Amino acid sequence: MNLHRDLSILLLAAFVMAAGAADAIDPAAKPIRMAAPYPTKPIRMIVPSGVGSSPDITARILAREMAETLKQPIVVENIPGASGNIGMEKGARAAPDGYTVVIGTVGPLYMNYAFFSDTGYDIERDFEPVTEISRSANVLVVNPALPIHSVAELVAYGRANPGKLRFGSVGKGSSLHVCAEVFVKESGIDALHIPYKSAAQMAIDLISGQFEFAFSNAAPVLPHIRAGRLRALAVTTRDSFRFTPELPTMIESGFQDLVFDGGMGLLVPKGTPRIVADRIAAAAIGALRSPSVRGQFAAQGVVAVGSDTADFRQHLQAERARWAPLVGRIAADPN
Repeated sequence: MNLHRDLSILLLAAFVMAAGAADAIDPAAKPIRMAAPYPTKPIRMIVPSGVGSSPDITARILAREMAETLKQPIVVENIPGASGNIGMEKGARAAPDGYTVVIGTVGPLYMNYAFFSDTGYDIERDFEPVTEISRSANVLVVNPALPIHSVAELVAYGRANPGKLRFGSVGKGSSLHVCAEVFVKESGIDALHIPYKSAAQMAIDLISGQFEFAFSNAAPVLPHIRAGRLRALAVTTRDSFRFTPELPTMIESGFQDLVFDGGMGLLVPKGTPRIVADRIAAAAIGALRSPSVRGQFAAQGVVAVGSDTADFRQHLQAERARWAPLVGRIAADPN
């Protein structure tokens, strides 16, 4: 046994371990690579509907407030078409790096799966929920040239004039389409569906008499209702709608299944780092709970929500389950 050699080996090992420990605790001894702070460049917000639509207006209000918190511009990109599916698919395929966020509207979030054999995305597979942005009523409106002042009168008119009623929506699978289809089927009237790419254009054509009635998000039609260019008959909330308290609900008008107060949600592509998604959530929730945003939303007939991510996830699952039987029956009915 060579005592001198063994002692040398032990001393060398102790020196190496001590040097390694010093590197681990002394950043100057060994540079530590840190991830860049988020965000460092502009963020894209995909809105799967047209400019001037209720989701577009709401998204732009939210984007401005979030940009103040995140210290980076948020650029709204409108990608309408296929009842929101085109924009949602583009969002699903975006890099999960926090620089693309997506506005989910009612159709893509809860209903489109029943109306399209391939939407190009799956909400649960391709996205992570961030927060519920808003809720709003749908309002049943008619052209004021018609001799109709109530839901009962619209039903009576439809039964007396079979094949003469037409209704508009912003596309197959949208809440406007589903609400109208439920109304048509439960009332027993016959009405032709006319789809549009935007609620704004739908409202213009209803005013000009291109069709007779529609369920619409509140924001695009409230100015026309107040100006007398459209006549409102009822709202789809369970209780009276805060922005039109004089209107009856569809429940009060005899339609128990027509309860709808859906809105929008904020999503990020699946795989977005948790720390980044949490930063986005904090900015969005803070904005939605601010008096400024709540006031701007209220002016559009929209109620700001700003739920925690876990609550929004549960809400998504509950709403999808609630609507599944109705949208399934509508999608399966060729008439």
